[in-house]
Amino acid sequence: EKGRFYGQVPGQFAGIYQMEKDTFPSVILFSGLEFKNVSVRRDVLEVEIPSENYDELTWVIDGKKVEGKFVRKEDSSHFYQIPVGQYLNGPHVLGAQERGQGIETRFEIDFPRISIQKVKDPVGDDQGPEGKYAYPTHESFDHQMDIASVEVLSQGKNIWLEVQMAKPLSTVWNPPNGFDHLLLSVYIDVPCQEGTQILPFRHAQTPSGFDWDYASHVGGWENNLYQAEGAQPEKSGTSVKPAPTIEADGEKGIIRLLFSAQSLGNPESLAGIQFYLTTWDGGGEGGL
Repeated sequence: EKGRFYGQVPGQFAGIYQMEKDTFPSVILFSGLEFKNVSVRRDVLEVEIPSENYDELTWVIDGKKVEGKFVRKEDSSHFYQIPVGQYLNGPHVLGAQERGQGIETRFEIDFPRISIQKVKDPVGDDQGPEGKYAYPTHESFDHQMDIASVEVLSQGKNIWLEVQMAKPLSTVWNPPNGFDHLLLSVYIDVPCQEGTQILPFRHAQTPSGFDWDYASHVGGWENNLYQAEGAQPEKSGTSVKPAPTIEADGEKGIIRLLFSAQSLGNPESLAGIQFYLTTWDGGGEGGL
């Protein structure tokens, strides 16, 4: 049309254009390359290809380049294995390219939630460090800051944190995140990362031997995640995306947080990761 060529190709892929005098270019794409089978086994995506001629493919998941390992199995089939444990559940787009040939397909991740550890916390200990704190006298305050238990679950290499409060969650101020009268802070210590013991804006430090690398602050109107780099007594640290996904079950008094592996620096393993939780009276205006 008016000397212009229009076509649609997958993101980050390329085509080979053949010029023939004054004619429009033709695009050679997708010839010969196909996915015979795509499946997720544990936390690895296996992609069967038609022959070993495609042993140097460039792989892309959701628009970002990833590494794939070429494998020749005993039955003479040919596969690429791509780690996908760091991806969240749901649909994803897989693409491959070599020598101007490109193809893409969709695949689904459905990792189960697997309990790693559950720790109970004494009910009725929400009285401050010296037992002198008291709740406001308004009837809407009913020990919403008292933690009863915390459970850590894995989903691939992503982490769910399930916090059971001693009482049902308050929603008297119509908080968009599903709870008010509570600001929950979660400090995460990831092995082999350099952290700090400073608790910004808390006039306190973490227990001995615990250096947090990531800090999450969630409340009725806020959801933030910070890295320890740059953290000071009056500075939160460096903002990190994405912040955790929040699920709140008001009647059961449960808050669930999903931390993606990406937001925690894509650790090689979940082994040794520790959590330190504190609760505060989070106001509807977003302050403490």
